[in-house]
Amino acid sequence: MYFEKVSIHLQGDLSFPLPPLHRVLQEFDHSHLSAPEIEASTRDALSF
Repeated sequence: MYFEKVSIHLQGDLSFPLPPLHRVLQEFDHSHLSAPEIEASTRDALSF
C-alpha cells in the first residue's frame, strides 16, 4: 500500500515533504518454550 504525499508545516513558514511512505507488516513468532525446556536450556547455557 502506498500513501499519498505528506508535507510538514512548521512555525515560521517552514514546510517540507516527507519521503514516500509504505505500509510494512511484521509477523512475530508466537511459538514458545515450556517451563521445563526453559529450565534445561538455561542450565545448558550457564554450565561451563
